[in-house]
This record gives sequence, C-alpha cells and structure tokens, in this order.
Amino acid sequence: MNIIEYPISVVPYVRTPFFISALFSMGLLNVKTMFLYNMYYDYFRRTSNYINLEFHAIELSDMEKDNISTVMKNQPSMRINHEKKYDMFKKILMKIRKDFQLSVLRECEDKDSRGYI
Repeated sequence: MNIIEYPISVVPYVRTPFFISALFSMGLLNVKTMFLYNMYYDYFRRTSNYINLEFHAIELSDMEKDNISTVMKNQPSMRINHEKKYDMFKKILMKIRKDFQLSVLRECEDKDSRGYI
C-alpha cells in the first residue's frame, strides 16, 4: 500500500499549525491576528515551496442556513458570521494564489505519484 503524507504547514519556532481551524481559534478576523497571519504567510512564501492550508466543509458552513446541529456550536468557525468567513477565505486564497499554485489533495496525489511535487 502506498501512503503519501502531506505535512501540515506549521509556524516556525512556535510550531503553531497553519490551518483554518487554528486561525479561527486565534480570532483571525481582528486586525492583530490578521497581522500575525500575514507575518506567518510571508515566512512560508520566502522559505517554502508549498503551503498546506487545511480546511473542512464545516468551516465554510452557516449553522442556521445549513441546518447544522447545535452540537457543533463549540466549533470555532461556528462562532463567526458566514459572510465574514467567506470573505476571509477569499482573501486568504487570493493571497496564496499570487505565490503558489492552488491544488486540492487529489491533484497533489496525482502529481506526487509522478514525481512533480
């Protein structure tokens, strides 16, 4: 069985994971934590040939509009207005797109198996 591992990008020294759930937990939507995100991103842009920014469908969901169970109310992304989350995702992905090629894992797996990543 072939197993391919795609490590999550982590912030150097502090080893904080660079994934959407962590960003929501930090309260990314305020100015101070957006500054931190931009600082982390700039580090990855200068020092890495990839960013693995993981996120899940639940993080793009709206509790009421998508009829999400109240059991999920403690999920960090459920505390943020859907429109603000969408705007944040758009800004993050547009910024990453300037410096990196966006891919989904399935595409990376195909490229990786042929030695392109």
